[in-house]
Amino acid sequence: MVDPLSVTASVIAVAAAGLRISKGLYQIANTMGSAGQEVRSYADDTRSVTTVLEGISDQLNKKAKHSWTKAERVILDILDICKSVLGPMNDIQKSLNLLLVHFKLSNMKLRQVRARVWWFFKYKEKMLSLRQSLQNLNITLNTQLAAMKLDMPEGVSINIE
Repeated sequence: MVDPLSVTASVIAVAAAGLRISKGLYQIANTMGSAGQEVRSYADDTRSVTTVLEGISDQLNKKAKHSWTKAERVILDILDICKSVLGPMNDIQKSLNLLLVHFKLSNMKLRQVRARVWWFFKYKEKMLSLRQSLQNLNITLNTQLAAMKLDMPEGVSINIE
């Protein structure tokens, strides 16, 4: 049996990482002009997943008396996927922070244009892929949260295929 407290702690840790990444992306978006809108949408998706993780954490805390072994295992599997998406997003955010420094320090419009073109070609495809993964995770997490909220009697399960 999985320890509910360790599952809750894992959910909180991943949610905190997602929140940190989304805040960083919002900060970058606010300084990037027209390119910022796209970065903001990535931040929105990251924040959305974080919100659902917080809901799962709340639900786990409410149901601590019950056995959630199957749900906990599913959540741990989903968290592993979340980490595999948030890790690269965090790396990209760090690189974009360097780009942000170049934006702030650059007086020359040509350098700013070059930096925006660099962002577009270097990170856009990867970010689109990560964004799709976040959207899929959001659906999966919402489904899991809904199943947890149903408070199903012992022996009743929901199969999602």
